[in-house]
Amino acid sequence: MSTAILDLSINVKQLLSKSNEREKPHQFDCGLSSQQFPLSSEEELQVLETGLQQKETMDRFVSHKQ
Repeated sequence: MSTAILDLSINVKQLLSKSNEREKPHQFDCGLSSQQFPLSSEEELQVLETGLQQKETMDRFVSHKQ
């Protein structure tokens, strides 16, 4: 997630918690999930690339141990 989205999400949570505290104290759950902020295709590629690099590293490590 980009920092702008994280900052926005934090601000929204704070605002909602302040308004909810007046109505229902201690019952605040914003429920923000990754589904509401889907990854951009660039971020998704980065995640896949990182996973692939980790797999290649693991494969090399395992082949050296044998």
